[in-house]
Amino acid sequence: GLDSGETDVKMDVTRGYRLHKGRKLVVQLQTGDTAAFDPFARLETSVVFPVTKRFKAETGVIWGFHNDTSMGLKFGFWTEF
Repeated sequence: GLDSGETDVKMDVTRGYRLHKGRKLVVQLQTGDTAAFDPFARLETSVVFPVTKRFKAETGVIWGFHNDTSMGLKFGFWTEF
């Protein structure tokens, strides 16, 4: 944390693939090491698809595989500008 002099580290590696009809496949490896928890790694894979020209929806899965028990679905909306 900021007041303890300790440092948290996080690194994500993302790869995206363009699919047909404006869809995208996104694969992300998320890793980190914090003062409060052991180093972790998880994988997130999602498909992004257009709702309108600028508005996108995203749905995917999350799987923690190293010191992370995350497992679930994700769903989100975002816009490009």
